[in-house]
Amino acid sequence: MEMMRIVAAALTGVFLAAAIKKQAPAISLCVGLITSVLLLFMVLDAGAKVVEAIRALTQKSGLATGYAAVIFRVVAVSYLARFAIDFCEDAGEKAIAGKVDLGAKLLIAAMALPILMAVLDMVERMLS
Repeated sequence: MEMMRIVAAALTGVFLAAAIKKQAPAISLCVGLITSVLLLFMVLDAGAKVVEAIRALTQKSGLATGYAAVIFRVVAVSYLARFAIDFCEDAGEKAIAGKVDLGAKLLIAAMALPILMAVLDMVERMLS
């Protein structure tokens, strides 16, 4: 049922944006942005449930909670970057979209470094 609401909102936004695109491209772009933000808010509840389930699994498994926090941050950066990249591309700004993509990749690499270092330390201890 929730997916039907999401699809209905998405199709309404797409049709509305497409209908006014030739007469008012700026307003069409705003309609697309507003629709995207609305859809984002519609799925936040499901995202929160996933985060809570992963948090519970992390606690049961005995993994350090810091690793789960890094994973959550990486996922958040990737979703936000995808949102911004898609919006930039819709606006015809592929160069800006490319910079957002590069920035997201660098941020993700920087956030993943502690996990990579921990894995390398574990491998080193196993080999010695």
